[in-house]
Amino acid sequence: MMTLAAILALPAQAQDRERDGGDRSPGHNRHIAGGSFGHTVLFGDWGTAFNDGFSFAGYYAYEATPIFGFLFNVSYSQHTGVAEDALTIWGIEPDIKINLAYFDSVAFYTMAGFGLYPVSQKIGPAQGSVLDFGMNIGFGIDLHLGEHFVFGPAIAFRSAF
Repeated sequence: MMTLAAILALPAQAQDRERDGGDRSPGHNRHIAGGSFGHTVLFGDWGTAFNDGFSFAGYYAYEATPIFGFLFNVSYSQHTGVAEDALTIWGIEPDIKINLAYFDSVAFYTMAGFGLYPVSQKIGPAQGSVLDFGMNIGFGIDLHLGEHFVFGPAIAFRSAF
């Protein structure tokens, strides 16, 4: 599955530029809480049996250095199929974030990690659920619109095993 999302975030702690001489890149030593919404595209058997759907997520990020950070993402998407068939996917993903480049107030980054994906599926009268293990990789852009607001698009590929 692949998700294209718009991310809205609010840093929980402002950068202390005076303490560090004012030369710190965006994203150094701060905590960020945020949310995202997007579109999930399904592949394989799920892509054949179910429609693509919207996804919603909440996340926490800690940017320890100007280059490396940690992301923790909890996502939800629901998909419909023929008649009353349904697929619900939750995602619990801890990731490593690597800032690739900065340009003014824009940061380009990549992220990767493993995750747990609780999946519930209903086909006709039969229902089932499973906890899948998987991996994810993605790319995004953070636009720092002020000291306390970050916005940007991201795209992620997730593969549940």
